[in-house]
Amino acid sequence: MRDENAYLRDMLDSALRVQKLISGRTFDQFIKDETLQEAVLWRFAVIGEAAGKIQPATRAAFPSLPFSEMVKMRNILAHVYWGINHQIVWDTATRDVPELIKHLSAWFAAKPGGTP
Repeated sequence: MRDENAYLRDMLDSALRVQKLISGRTFDQFIKDETLQEAVLWRFAVIGEAAGKIQPATRAAFPSLPFSEMVKMRNILAHVYWGINHQIVWDTATRDVPELIKHLSAWFAAKPGGTP
């Protein structure tokens, strides 16, 4: 089994990729670019899958991060793919991803020898 820090790193790396993918783009551009949508959706699936591997004790260190919502989003992407609401995906990418990056970067920066 992988160390929880590896899953947290997966979450951070995927969040950073989402941020990079949507940087300077509008919702209109996002909705018209299927390749961009698929890249962002994949990264959210990775975030949700990794979030599901984080144990309650570790989740408690991040009280403002909605781990269960991340897992739910992954489940929707995987099992209800035909019903994806792209506005929710966009809002999550623009509003929630920066918060995720902030908290996970701080977590890794606080580790001995850790860098975000």
